[in-house]
Amino acid sequence: MDADGGNKKRLTDYPEYDTSPEWSPDGRRIAYTSGNISNFDIRIMNPDGSDKKQLTTGALISGFDWSPDSRRIAYICRLTKDPKAMEIRIMDADGSNKEVLRSVPCNPSRVVMGFAWSPDGSKIAFDYHIIDVVNSDIYVIDVPAMEKVKKWD
Repeated sequence: MDADGGNKKRLTDYPEYDTSPEWSPDGRRIAYTSGNISNFDIRIMNPDGSDKKQLTTGALISGFDWSPDSRRIAYICRLTKDPKAMEIRIMDADGSNKEVLRSVPCNPSRVVMGFAWSPDGSKIAFDYHIIDVVNSDIYVIDVPAMEKVKKWD
């Protein structure tokens, strides 16, 4: 869409919710979540809406972030097989090589709320939040070594 509101182009047309668009740092792709109330997956497309691809299946995605070099995507998901755990995962930007970095206990009162890559792509920081309480902790995990920095309480 132009700055004046003209030249609009709809990029998605799924019969589901398409939300949370995020440009890759190199500007070549847009990642977004798509799904319904019980399941959100990550999809990517070119900036013109072409070459759409679904990267994840069967997990409730609650957030994602591109690596600084645009080669990988980190994401937070809750698996239907274990509703008391969330996982922080990474995958290549084409959806291959999925790895679990950390399994995080969760329940209705504790969740991972947000996360971000370090500028060099070697670490991910995340917020482990207690709902309805002004209290959360920030953790950092190494991406290559997959080691946590702060011990769980």
